[in-house]
Formats: sequence, structure tokens, C-alpha cells
Amino acid sequence: MRHPSSLSVAEHEAGLQPLHVMGAVMAFRRAAWEQVGPFDERYFMYFEETDWQRRLHEAGWQVALVPQARVLHLHRGGDEAVGVPPLVYLDSARIYFRSLGRGDRATRAALASSLLVSWAALHLYRPFTRWVPAHRPIVIASLPLAWRGFLHVVRGRTVPRPDARG
Repeated sequence: MRHPSSLSVAEHEAGLQPLHVMGAVMAFRRAAWEQVGPFDERYFMYFEETDWQRRLHEAGWQVALVPQARVLHLHRGGDEAVGVPPLVYLDSARIYFRSLGRGDRATRAALASSLLVSWAALHLYRPFTRWVPAHRPIVIASLPLAWRGFLHVVRGRTVPRPDARG
């Protein structure tokens, strides 16, 4: 089983099942929800559906993908259209990988190194945006976000969560 985005059309048609699907387009049986329980509230956004579907597998349920299904998002909601994950994503990644038994230091090191490589790659690519002008605003917006994410992870910080109770 692999991530749905890594499955080819032929693999979908052959019945290969993904490990998880995006939470924005999930449907599930009530019995599965009652057996596995609700989403883990430690996650504000990102990874809550991944964690839930991992628990679903552990309880003996399967995740299925319907390639013929189509969903149209009329409004992009969760993140900005830049090449760097938001800080809340990084926080959720840390929670998820700790839940798998990975140490926080190792998780932070992996996240920090990928953000540092992204920051360096963006710097290297920036001069070439003159030939692809549509990329320039994305690169310019992503540079400080990659650096900020790197510092956020290295320092072990978390972003304040909005109070769910309003």
C-alpha cells in the first residue's frame, strides 16, 4: 500500500489500495468511526486524517480509493500557494512522527534539513525566474517562509492554536 498520489492509473484499476486519502474528500462508515474514534485533537490541521486512517488500518479496516470520483474545490482554504509548508503543518508532522515512535530530535532534524535544502534551492533558482516570470512571486514569497520554518523547527517551537471553543 502506498500514498494515493504515488499510485498509477493502472495500479488504481488493478485494485491497489492506498495507505490514506486526503481528509478533504473522505467518506467512511459510521461503524469505522465508532470503532476507531474521532480525530486526534492534538492536530489542528494536517495529518489528522493520516493518523486516523493509520488507526483505521490497525483496527482491521481498509482505505479504498474511487478513481472515478471527482471533487471540485471552489475555494482553496488550508494553505497558501507557495512551495513551503505552513508552520502548523510542521507542528502536525512532528506530532504524527512522534506517534509512530520517531524521536522529536530526529523528526526535527529531518524537517529542518529539508527546509534548509528548500531555502537553498529557492535561492539558487531565483535568478532563473527571469525566464519563467510566473515563478518569481512564488519564489520570493517562499524564501522567507522556508527560513522561518527552518528556525521554527530547529528551535522546537509550536504555533498557538485557535481556541476550538470560540
